[in-house]
Amino acid sequence: HVLRNTKGKLIWLYLLPRGDAFRLPALCPPRCNAEGKPFSSFMPAIQQVNAEIPSQAEKLKKTFGEERLSVLDCGQKFLNVLDTSGEEVQKELMPDRLHPNAAGHVILAKCILDCIEQGSCS
Repeated sequence: HVLRNTKGKLIWLYLLPRGDAFRLPALCPPRCNAEGKPFSSFMPAIQQVNAEIPSQAEKLKKTFGEERLSVLDCGQKFLNVLDTSGEEVQKELMPDRLHPNAAGHVILAKCILDCIEQGSCS
C-alpha cells in the first residue's frame, strides 16, 4: 500500500526476536513443529517469517524500484547469545521478553539511523 500510493522510500524491518513463550499455553495449531507438536518458543515462527522477507522484498523491488525498498534486520542485537540461562532475548533490552524498553529503543533507533545514514540496508 505505501509503495503503491506514495513516492517515498520504505525500510522493511525483520521481526524482532521474542522470548515470552513461557507466558502462553503451548498451542498447536497454530504454533506447530514438523512433528505436529507445539513449539516451546516463538523463535521458529519468527525465523520462518523473517526467512520469507528477502524473496518478498525482491518482488516488491521489481515492481516499485530497487531504490524505494530496503530491508533491515536489527533483531540480532536483542538476542541473548552470550548467556546460558535459557533466555532467548536480553532481558535488559526487552524486560517482558517481547517489547524493547528505552534502552532497546535506543539500539533499534541506532540500527535504523545507521541504515539511513550509511546506506547499510539491503
